[in-house]
Amino acid sequence: MWSGDGIAQHYPALVQVHQDFQNLLFHGKPLAMWQWKVGLGQDYLQTFSYYVLGDPFFYPSILVPEAWLPDYYSIMVIVRLYLAGLAFVFAAKRLIKVRNVPIALGAIVYIFSGYSAYSVFSHPFFVNPLIIFPLLIIAVQKAVQNKSIFPLIVMVAVTLLVNFYFAYILAVGAIVYWLIELVRHREYRQWKIFLRTFLAALTGFLISACLFIPSLYFLVNSARTAGNVANGIHIYPLAYYLSLPATMLVPRVSTGFWFRGGFMSLGLLGVIYIGRNYRKYRTLTATFGIGVICMLVPFLCGVLNGMSSPSNRWLLLLQLPLGLSAAFLLDHVSELTKKDFQCLMIAGGVIAVSLLLTLDTEHWFRDLTILAFGYFLTAIILFIFRKSERKITAITSILVIFNAAAIFLSVEPYGKNRTNNLMSKSEVLSLVKRQRGYQNADDQRDFSRTYIDTQLPGYTYHPSLPILSSLNSFETYWSLEGDNVYQFMHDLGVSNSIPNDVTGNGDLRDVLFNYLGVDKLWLNESQTIVPNSYQKDENRDYNNQKFYHSDSAFPLFYFPKYVMSSKTYQALSPTQKEASLLDSVEVAGGKEESSMAKKVRVVPFDNFKGFTTKTPTQLENQSPYAQVVLPFDADKSLEDKEIHLEFSNIDYQTFKFGELWNTAIKDHETDDTYKYRWLVTNYLKIGRIKPGYIMSASYLDRTNSFKQLSPKRLSGYELRDKVALNLGPAENTDKDQKILLNVDTLAHYSFDLKAVAGPSSKEIKKSTQEIKRNSQENIKFDLERDQIKVNVKNPVKKVIASTVPYSKGWRINHGKIVKVNGAFIGIELEKGQKDYKLTYRTPGLLLGLIMSAVGLIIALAWWGIKLKTSDSYVN
Repeated sequence: MWSGDGIAQHYPALVQVHQDFQNLLFHGKPLAMWQWKVGLGQDYLQTFSYYVLGDPFFYPSILVPEAWLPDYYSIMVIVRLYLAGLAFVFAAKRLIKVRNVPIALGAIVYIFSGYSAYSVFSHPFFVNPLIIFPLLIIAVQKAVQNKSIFPLIVMVAVTLLVNFYFAYILAVGAIVYWLIELVRHREYRQWKIFLRTFLAALTGFLISACLFIPSLYFLVNSARTAGNVANGIHIYPLAYYLSLPATMLVPRVSTGFWFRGGFMSLGLLGVIYIGRNYRKYRTLTATFGIGVICMLVPFLCGVLNGMSSPSNRWLLLLQLPLGLSAAFLLDHVSELTKKDFQCLMIAGGVIAVSLLLTLDTEHWFRDLTILAFGYFLTAIILFIFRKSERKITAITSILVIFNAAAIFLSVEPYGKNRTNNLMSKSEVLSLVKRQRGYQNADDQRDFSRTYIDTQLPGYTYHPSLPILSSLNSFETYWSLEGDNVYQFMHDLGVSNSIPNDVTGNGDLRDVLFNYLGVDKLWLNESQTIVPNSYQKDENRDYNNQKFYHSDSAFPLFYFPKYVMSSKTYQALSPTQKEASLLDSVEVAGGKEESSMAKKVRVVPFDNFKGFTTKTPTQLENQSPYAQVVLPFDADKSLEDKEIHLEFSNIDYQTFKFGELWNTAIKDHETDDTYKYRWLVTNYLKIGRIKPGYIMSASYLDRTNSFKQLSPKRLSGYELRDKVALNLGPAENTDKDQKILLNVDTLAHYSFDLKAVAGPSSKEIKKSTQEIKRNSQENIKFDLERDQIKVNVKNPVKKVIASTVPYSKGWRINHGKIVKVNGAFIGIELEKGQKDYKLTYRTPGLLLGLIMSAVGLIIALAWWGIKLKTSDSYVN
């Protein structure tokens, strides 16, 4: 299993939903639609529909013991690939008229590529579209040929149910095929056929609505919907275009933009053959032409990726025509001419030049082997033995198998780091078991949240793993997470909040953790920043992590001391907003101000060293890699206060190629050899996409940093213009101190910067104890499945605040639900009323169920009429 998203997202989702469905079916325990263990709280169906709930390969796993799930997970990889091959064979026999052997080899071309090789362990359900797409195309074909609409009804429903993201991509592919067929066949341009096809697709959509509508609703309201199409990229870098021919043949991650490539040589030879005979194969020629255009234009790529980042996952659509092209080539190999062979060699030469220009020095032998034995040798064999069907079949089959193995063995996670990238079954089971152990180290009684540090040093971080414990983990990492919490974190300047992980690690902030009810921390020994109000308890250390506990964590529901307006709240700085959480909430119509926000103070620096000062607070670097020294005087009043570096109006401009050149040769003006080698090594940086950077700050023995990802980083990309970086509590303030600021990428940077001191642990404790005492005396709440019962003894304020994430799925029997702090639920109390009941229903689920029922009724009625008509005709 891949140590990246495999264990970070897919397997935890599988284990959790597997456990839930076993409890439902074998123990009668209903599913809870609101899940407290998903981040701060999130919808169950909307979170897991992307991973598990729509995946048909999940449901047989319910009968499998949890200890066998890693085996099931791996076996299903093979089953998915096999079914994808069968789907191709089924479709090919109905789309083209060729012999069985070419179709069989075309199926191998179809299922073995850089896309599938990367997907099978990193994202297994990414193989599902390869099963669905050929069947969807056949369904469209039958509908436009006026034969039957029921396959289209079924396939549209299946496509939308299995995965809403890939449904979009597959729908684009099916529509393109339909439009090409309309252009080519005049007889298909009948309004009756169009109407029947449209109604069939609509009926399939209605049937799928029970899962699709809630998923679509959450997608629209998720943190990932913000941003520009294609991340604002208008043209790819030179390296991308130069490497395209090579990446078509050999799988390369370095090309970027999720262009996995690695298409089988036989398929690429088939494309050249189709292009040579374009008049005969107009549909395939048009398909490849459209595909090439979309590869070259980032905006079109973003459109195909669901109007988001320029990810080339849509290239899975080209594997079907690629397999068909290979089948056509093999079926007509005896017709190959010398000009055809010359074209095949010229195309190979283009690939060879591309390989050399973008040489992967680490995998050059692999790449040249695939080129020589995969492409050129296959082309030569096809031409030499074109008149001998038996020899062609035998030799080509061997070469195709070799090519498939070479592609699969060269793609991450199987490549150079396969030992680090893959986890064994025993490692996976041990990791799951350790999550269950956290509950044994916890004495949780009332509702609270927990933060658990990364558990796999050396791997990518895996914040979703604690979902398998009984704890309410503060941080999770899922494809879709709520936009409200995301915006809340951004208002506070939390440095590592991203759309897939909206809380991040909360920047390990004292106030924020306590406000969100995080009373327990398990931190790695390497963690240098520890919130000061959290006390160590070595008796509860677990999993090689140190345990910390806070007595200042907020209850889930509480009475705020002050209620401020949105205008007042938004006028505060990030650290002031965070401090205000200790005594106030932001609600529309509020009129008070926070006293804690007023205690936040600016730490004056003596002067800035390293950057030039444009204004009293704005800095600009004058030399690459300049270190900024921020000295400040001794000030005992800062002791124990949490220090934040507040960046705002951040802007950076990447060094252009000329600036990189001037910087590189600055000390080598007369060394022509150095200049030549530098150009040979770096010319691919011409027109490069703006790289990201890491800005790090050090104070005492602590270092914290924030990242600006490059637009090439697709789903994780966002442009940061403000950040508040936590450096932990101030210590040794009776002496002069300094903060060191470093950046790792050559660029022109400018930003406004100030250091501020937030509340001390004593101030936090004093404020929270007052809040907790008021709330414990006057508010009682009870958590049930999809319900929260709240009893108010004495209404201290007109509004009860909470840290329950806001969702339109919540309903209340009395009073009114209001949004507090832009992200959470508040209850506007009703005069004389003491008992309130909040009930949660998945937004869009009821509407989706009604639409699905309507769709099924229409489909059954249509089928019944069809059967009756057929019987009458027979009689």
